[in-house]
Amino acid sequence: MRAKILVLGSGSIEMIDPNGYERIYCANTSFTRLEHQTFPSLVISDALFFDEETLNKYPSIDGLSRKESNEFRLKKYNLLRNLDLKDISVFRSSENINIKKSIESRNINSKKVKIFDFKDLWKLYLEIFSLKLIVKKIFFRLNFINKTKFLIQFFLRLRMSTFFRPSLGVISIMLALKENPDGIIHINGINIYNDGVRVAKYEGVDKELTYLSNIHQLDSLYVEIIKQNRGLVVIED
Repeated sequence: MRAKILVLGSGSIEMIDPNGYERIYCANTSFTRLEHQTFPSLVISDALFFDEETLNKYPSIDGLSRKESNEFRLKKYNLLRNLDLKDISVFRSSENINIKKSIESRNINSKKVKIFDFKDLWKLYLEIFSLKLIVKKIFFRLNFINKTKFLIQFFLRLRMSTFFRPSLGVISIMLALKENPDGIIHINGINIYNDGVRVAKYEGVDKELTYLSNIHQLDSLYVEIIKQNRGLVVIED
């Protein structure tokens, strides 16, 4: 019998019963949606270890002031404390964050810590999509500028441009596929089906928060390709 795998995102605040899944992948802080303690696989960016000084280098959340944005993000990041995990996968930003020290300081217990740099993300990208699918299904969907960026970054294995870089939710799906090739992947709360308007919902926040319009714009395409070519993917939300 094929293993039932759940990939969880923050596109919903519905609580999820973790029973019945052999493994659960939680993107960012979506582990707060689990009804009771379990040992999920956490998939995050090292941005969740940023302090306020580092946050000030980046755009504030759309619709929030700099102060409101920082307060919201730091409150969210503070959820990463006192966790017991099966494993944690951390994708590096361009900041020089000491990931292992950050994990230890937040009392995060994990049987395994996996750190991915830009080259590792490209490797995962190729494992899931293959060179043939990238050329046939992805490359020709890009405009000239993004085609040029894609080629340069692909051959030099540089950090992906935010336009075509998968979100952490889609990266979680990719990891689940790689690590559970015979599993049935169930997806809940991954922000990919809103006609270009991407929102996140958080308990205690009165309004939906929208993402910048120029980031992760190929997520729907990535999931469409995965469903067509890898199969065994079930959208639950």
